[in-house]
Amino acid sequence: MIWPFLTVISYSITAFGDKYIAAKLKCNPAEYTFIVSAATVLWLLFLLPFTGWDFQTGSKSFILLVFLVVWKLMELYTTSVLLKFMEPYELKVWLGINVVLSYLYNVYNGKNALRADMLILAAFLLFGIYIIVKDSSTGKKNLMKTIPVCIFYIFSKLMYGVHMREATGYGNSVTILIIVLSVTSVIQLPKLDIKKLVSKKGFLAACTTRIPNATGLLTEALAATANLYFYALIQPVQLLVLFIAGLVKGSGMSPKKRTGSIICIISVCIMTILCA
Repeated sequence: MIWPFLTVISYSITAFGDKYIAAKLKCNPAEYTFIVSAATVLWLLFLLPFTGWDFQTGSKSFILLVFLVVWKLMELYTTSVLLKFMEPYELKVWLGINVVLSYLYNVYNGKNALRADMLILAAFLLFGIYIIVKDSSTGKKNLMKTIPVCIFYIFSKLMYGVHMREATGYGNSVTILIIVLSVTSVIQLPKLDIKKLVSKKGFLAACTTRIPNATGLLTEALAATANLYFYALIQPVQLLVLFIAGLVKGSGMSPKKRTGSIICIISVCIMTILCA
């Protein structure tokens, strides 16, 4: 029970760290991607004594690494854009759609049966997101730009998960992440003014926000081996924690947005339990 709990805490802190980098530091997508990638690699290196370096080189593993870099770039760029005006819990609400997509993917592969209750819960989730989006203070023009960005964000997270599962057949996740994030950060260098970025007030604080992310990767792996049921609950519980934190923080959550969020949280929790 301790490992899922620590994972939820670590990833929740990371989510607010992401918000800090994107909104408070006012980083553009390239700056955000560089800080998140490079700082995470730095802290992941401290995990190597516990996990070891394990990666098998070959044509298939190389292709998977290329895909992972592409999806990670798409994820970080879209996250940077969305966190400019979204709260962390809102971003996680959108990510709840991946529970539905993952379920449908398993149905397609014959791992799960198509169930009416899952489809009903998926409809409730989409209804909750609709309430949140409709109540958003974002104008209609910006809303039309936001939805495609959210779709790219969801797609990148889904495909990253699919290819990461395949990639772990060639090495451990920490090693793969170090490679992927190193490449991701290096790609940003031509777009950056490093002196300007490092001189930003709060740069070092932004880098330290990646420590919980590295810690979460380790505790998540331990949670998966300890108890798969509690491991499956990490995402919905994290969504609940971020929602409560948003309420406590007073993030300008209207009654409609609160209602939509509660519908989404309940839907995601029940779907995760049913799929566990």
